[in-house]
Amino acid sequence: MTTKRVVVLDYGSGNLRSAERAVARAGVTVAVTADADLAVEADRLVVPGVGAFAACMAGLTEVGGPQVIAERIARGRPTLAICVGHQVLFESGIEHGDSNSLAGEF
Repeated sequence: MTTKRVVVLDYGSGNLRSAERAVARAGVTVAVTADADLAVEADRLVVPGVGAFAACMAGLTEVGGPQVIAERIARGRPTLAICVGHQVLFESGIEHGDSNSLAGEF
């Protein structure tokens, strides 16, 4: 049986080490990285997130996260998003009275 390769996407937001440890307990190989190529090609991708929607989206955009996630979705590749990491998958977010549009990002 081949061990699954899981990437926890490091885009400057989220509790990366906790996510890494939790995934590793499942008996898989885990890497925490901002490398878009590794994130696209991994067997599984985890998109963590903590904090404000706009800040998470800015960090995600900086590492090419929208393109990574879009490519994985197009290929039918498993992607798990946690907390704000999940929220950034939506077309827009409203936080503190501000609208943060993501239309066209994914």
